Amino acid sequence: MDIMENELTCKIDSNASTCPLLGGNAVFRARSLQATYNDSIYYDDQLLCNQQGVYYRLAQEEQEEEQLIEREMFMVYPNPNAGLLQIEINKIDGLAQFEIVNTLGQNILQWQHSDVRQSLDLNKLQISSGMYYIRVKQTDGTSMQQKFIYQKQ
Repeated sequence: MDIMENELTCKIDSNASTCPLLGGNAVFRARSLQATYNDSIYYDDQLLCNQQGVYYRLAQEEQEEEQLIEREMFMVYPNPNAGLLQIEINKIDGLAQFEIVNTLGQNILQWQHSDVRQSLDLNKLQISSGMYYIRVKQTDGTSMQQKFIYQKQ
């Protein structure tokens, strides 16, 4: 009987120390059972979940959702691009600052514009094929960024 009780206690302890976001109600049931023989244990759910990667995943999902919203507000197409790049922004408040930056962070081109739709001929910029970023900084302090690939013909 001692071996079975010890095995059951180990399973209860194991379930009780699981992140509740992963284990659900089973975690709280195990903690209730555990309290019958040891009521001095405290569980830091945030720490447990962080150790098991749950909050990280939730934060990563939030970041991906924010990036999706940003892509809907600020579109650069076609991507990859062979010359004429289309830029569309959902809303521009006043005069926005645009810049094209390479992967080293070097500024390639900078301009200001207030139109929500623009066309840019990349062939006139004399840039090499590769990945670039278009950054938009608005007067209200918000900024957006999209990457694009230029394939010189």
